[in-house]
Amino acid sequence: MPVSIYKTSCAGFNVRVVYWGGKQMSRDSESRAGLLSEKLKLIFSELKPKDLKALYSYSKVRTLKSGELLLKEGEEGKDYYVILKGELKVFRDVNNKPKEIAVLSSGDWVGEIAFTRNVARTASVMATVPSWVMAISEVTINALGEAAQIFFLRKLNALANSRIQKLVSSEKDLITRNSQLLEHIYLENTQKEVEYRKSSMVRGIIRKVPRLPSFAGTLINRMAQRNTSLREVGDLIRQDPSSVAVVLKTVNSANYGLRQKISDVNHALALIGFSSIYQLIVAEGLKRVMPSGQNFSRIQSHSVAISHMAFTISLASRAVNPAESSTMGLLHDLGRSLILILKKQNPSLVVLLDSLDHAQLAALLLEEWGMPDVLIQTVKFQSHPEFFSPDHIPVEVRNNVAVLYLSHLCLKFLEKSSESVTKSMFLPEYMALFDWGHLNIEDLFQKHLLPILVKSANGYPQSFKKLVLAYN
Repeated sequence: MPVSIYKTSCAGFNVRVVYWGGKQMSRDSESRAGLLSEKLKLIFSELKPKDLKALYSYSKVRTLKSGELLLKEGEEGKDYYVILKGELKVFRDVNNKPKEIAVLSSGDWVGEIAFTRNVARTASVMATVPSWVMAISEVTINALGEAAQIFFLRKLNALANSRIQKLVSSEKDLITRNSQLLEHIYLENTQKEVEYRKSSMVRGIIRKVPRLPSFAGTLINRMAQRNTSLREVGDLIRQDPSSVAVVLKTVNSANYGLRQKISDVNHALALIGFSSIYQLIVAEGLKRVMPSGQNFSRIQSHSVAISHMAFTISLASRAVNPAESSTMGLLHDLGRSLILILKKQNPSLVVLLDSLDHAQLAALLLEEWGMPDVLIQTVKFQSHPEFFSPDHIPVEVRNNVAVLYLSHLCLKFLEKSSESVTKSMFLPEYMALFDWGHLNIEDLFQKHLLPILVKSANGYPQSFKKLVLAYN
């Protein structure tokens, strides 16, 4: 069928009218053009008719469905928009949650900050009902007369300045309220530690947990002594029958997937490295203390992975004792294991038990076991980086806690289980402790950790080894 296109006039504007097979198909378009022209006359009453015509000719009208995004925070964009019909919500991403800034309606302008300041979008904008917006670009402005250009630029700059001030004010208010909230959480956390120490119930729970086997406890304490050499600790492992048995049993298991049978501890040390031998001895000690079961195995597997990641971060940063970091990784989730034990023993108290602070429980258990204070304090403060800046953590263990925190973020990145690890509030401050303040988690992992992890992969359990090599 033939298609015919004619130009006609509607309310002073040129409109294309399309005919398909002799039937007019654009009555809606003609009606819409008339409505748009009336809207423009109302919104831009200061403009002359010729400027209104230029505005209509050079601009694009976009229709939005309810819930459709017009602008996304952080994206580049050169146009700004005038709302012709409907309603739009402006919001920002605050701690991974949308914070509403404004609701705009017909006649309002949006997107002017990116347009006038040549920056990325400072907020997201979404239609809350079906809406029409007109996109205006630099080309559109240049097509207008001089007086109209001055009108637009003055209004855009005034609007941008006003909204920037509101954003700054909102940000300051948010920071103040966050500071007050964080201070409240910090005081609550401090009070919780006091209550746990006084609680006869908590102390009773701690005392019922068996002590670490001597082969693991002795090794941890020797490794915590700064003047102990690796050779001395290696000799300690070789001279202890329990440690030798643990090493040979573990390295020959399917968990390590070695092709040849290992019958000599020296061979094992040479094959998978001292750090891996140390980790598997401590891990085996913890395994003997905690019950068997899928949930406990999951916690232990996670702790071993964190231990390897913490050891690697310590090597890369050269700011923390690698043996300490490795041990922290293995011990940090003891509190979660304790809570699991209590849930099995008291199924009717699950809700109450879920409210227990696993970090405080783990710290009290390590204290009961006579572990070095640096490990106790690190485990106690392990959750602080999510809520507090480094200044809230004792300087003696600040770097250790930072390593444990970064280990979790890097493991999440490796597992691809978190898309928002780089958005943690205080992450840049913790990275700066190791002169990595200019990096994000992806850069840290790829540039500083991955080469070390790949080089040491043969000493890892199969599950963690597969993760590392699959990424590489």
